[in-house]
Amino acid sequence: MTRAHELLSSPFAMEQRAWAEFVCRTVALERSDPQAFFLLLERESDDPELEVRDGVAVIPINGSLTRRESFFSGGNYPTITALFKQAIERADVRAVVFNIDSPGGDALGLAELSDLIFSKRGAKPIDAVIRGLGASAAYFIASSADAVFGAREAIVGSIGTIMTLVDWSKFDERIGIQEINIVASQSPRKNPDPTTVEGRAQLQEEVDGIADVFVRSVARNRGVSVETVLSSFGQGGVFVGDAAQRAGLIDGIATLDQVVAARAARRPVQFATPLAA
Repeated sequence: MTRAHELLSSPFAMEQRAWAEFVCRTVALERSDPQAFFLLLERESDDPELEVRDGVAVIPINGSLTRRESFFSGGNYPTITALFKQAIERADVRAVVFNIDSPGGDALGLAELSDLIFSKRGAKPIDAVIRGLGASAAYFIASSADAVFGAREAIVGSIGTIMTLVDWSKFDERIGIQEINIVASQSPRKNPDPTTVEGRAQLQEEVDGIADVFVRSVARNRGVSVETVLSSFGQGGVFVGDAAQRAGLIDGIATLDQVVAARAARRPVQFATPLAA
């Protein structure tokens, strides 16, 4: 199994179009320069620095999200976690605002981050502002805040998970490579074959299980039932601005500057009401 295959075969919570681009970019890089791919995959970041504006911590959640730092991540969960913990602990920070523009990313590690944010409600005001994309994993994080705001044109939703398995057998056959896997007889489900009915069903079960955690967490975070998330939150689709507010995914239309200014002044956020449908 290649490193790209290993990376992509993990469950992801990412908007479909961004996911397709991510898959192509990942595979192309590994095939063109495997050594560079490996180095970029394992890249480590410097210690994060918290941005504080007038007593309000602004935490960026941008680009493709991963559970560890790499070339492929615009943001990663350990860094977001570290920044959030700093914001909660620092005495000079009175409120936290997540600044979101992301199609989502890795599904693993998301629930832990969401639980952490949710557990700190009441310690300080926690808001999320979706400026562009707040899809899938990014929306999972946003929903954990006390309140979620979005731009009028913000794209919100894409609740669910996806897994892509790349079949290299035809390509490897052309260059004379045959992959042979020997699986322990005690572990017949260890290496499911997605080309068989049984193997595909096993992998579907895995993706569905992680999606169930996603749905239940969003329901808890937004104070609605699981049935409401399943029926009214888009079923994997997205909403734009006002439609997202009407569906209950966000609380209002407001800009990042408006939310930061309100929290700095210790007053409620003034947000726009939806335009007529």
